[in-house]
Amino acid sequence: MNPVFDKTGSLHKTLAYEILSGFYPAGSKLPSERDLSEKYRISRNTVRLTLEELEAAGAIRRRPRSGAVVTADAPAILRAAPAAQAELSAALILPPDQISNPVVQAIFTVFCKYCSEKVRISVVFIDQLASEDFRSLRADMAILFAVPEAAVRRRLAQRIGRLVLLNATAGDCDYIAPDNRLAGRLIAEHLLECGHRSIGGVTFDDRDPGSDFRQRLDGCAEVFDAAGAALHLTRISALKFSDARFRRKLVEPMVKAGHSALIGGCDAIAAELCAAVFAAGKRVPADVSIAGFDDQFYTQFMLPALTTVKYPAEAIGIHLAAVTDELLAGRDGHIRKLVPPILVKRASILNLPHRTEGEEE
Repeated sequence: MNPVFDKTGSLHKTLAYEILSGFYPAGSKLPSERDLSEKYRISRNTVRLTLEELEAAGAIRRRPRSGAVVTADAPAILRAAPAAQAELSAALILPPDQISNPVVQAIFTVFCKYCSEKVRISVVFIDQLASEDFRSLRADMAILFAVPEAAVRRRLAQRIGRLVLLNATAGDCDYIAPDNRLAGRLIAEHLLECGHRSIGGVTFDDRDPGSDFRQRLDGCAEVFDAAGAALHLTRISALKFSDARFRRKLVEPMVKAGHSALIGGCDAIAAELCAAVFAAGKRVPADVSIAGFDDQFYTQFMLPALTTVKYPAEAIGIHLAAVTDELLAGRDGHIRKLVPPILVKRASILNLPHRTEGEEE
C-alpha cells in the first residue's frame, strides 16, 4: 500500500512509507538529523522541519538527546492523512526499446514505491501517439524518457498539463535529470589523476545539446581542455556500432594512435569497447583503460570491473514522486533539477607511472 500524507516532500514520503511498512515500527528510533541529511543529501534544516511536522501530526515523539521515536498511533495517523486532490493521471512516454532499460526500471520501481496510491500510471510508446486511439490522450502529467524531439514535446504540451523530462534537460519543459556534465567531469578528473593525457571517446551521434550522451562528453572535454589533455571524440550511429567488425576497425586506430584510455558514452558502449580491445589482441587496463556511464548491474561483474558513474535512479524516482505530491496538493509542482551522480572507481582504469615534466610518454 502506498501511503498518503498531507505534507509533501520526498523525505516525508520516505519516512511515512518506512513507518507504514514496518521498517520503523512503533517504539523504534529514527536516524539522527545528521544521518538523515547525509543519507538523502538534503539540508539539516529540511530534516528538522520534516521531523517537526511529523511530531505535530503525532507520528513521532522527540526528546532532547534521545532522538525521534515512532509512536504507537503513527500508522493510523499516516494512513488517515487526507490528500488535497482525489486523483492524478500520469503517462510514462518512451520509445519501445527503452522499456527493458534497467535505468527506466529502477526509476519507476522507486517512483511507484513512493507515489500516492491516487496516482494512476499508464505507459504509452511514442509510436502509439500518432494512432487514432491515442490522439485524444489526456493526462495531468507526462513523464518522458528518451524523448529528445522538441516537436514531440510541443504536441504533447497541447493536451497534457505538465511535461517532465527524466534523462536530459530542455528549455521547454520541466526535468529531473542526472547532472550529465558533472558525470563527464568526474570521469575526466579521475583519468587525469591516474596520469592519462591522450584519451579517445566514443558516443552515439546526438545533435541535441541537452541529451545525456552530448553533455557527458562535453563535461569530459571541458576538464581535458583546461588541463591541456587531448580528447579525440568519435560520434557514431547505434546501427554501425552494433557491427563487431566495425567496432574493431574503430578501436584499432585509437590504440595505435597512443590513446591510453577510452571513454564510452554509456556502459553498453564501454563494454563493447572492452570486447573490441581484447579482439585486437590488447588488454584492459594494461594496454588501454576503459570507462563508462550509468553503472548498469553487469559492470561490477565485468573482467575487469568497469569504472563508471552511477546513474542516480533512486533519487530521481523520489523527486518524481514528490512532484505528484505537489500536484495532488493543488500546487504547481514545477521542477528543474539536476541530480548529482557518483563516480564508481573499479579496475578498468590503470594508474599510470608518474612522469616528470619534459619526459616523453
